[in-house]
Amino acid sequence: MILLAHLLKLTVQADAPETMKKSWYSSVDEHRKRINKQLSKTPSLKSYLPKILEESYRDGRDLAIKEGKRASSDIPIPDESEYPQVCPFDNEQILDEEFYSLIIEPGV
Repeated sequence: MILLAHLLKLTVQADAPETMKKSWYSSVDEHRKRINKQLSKTPSLKSYLPKILEESYRDGRDLAIKEGKRASSDIPIPDESEYPQVCPFDNEQILDEEFYSLIIEPGV
């Protein structure tokens, strides 16, 4: 959930200050390592990954929205509609250690 929330924030809040984004990058790296470690220890979990990520996205989206609303007053707060209802990332992107964000077209 946190991995998805911070990937989403890096995408939707691309204009956030670098200090904030560094924290999100670190969080993404840490949570990816945790997931990849579990997948290597228990390979059978891979078959459940699409369902787990789909279910986790809703919670991750909610978290990203809540965290965005708590941003300081000098940072633009994205509208909830800017956060896609459906996960914009595929499973490979979510686990790819080099991937951090997308360009999302308005209304998608």
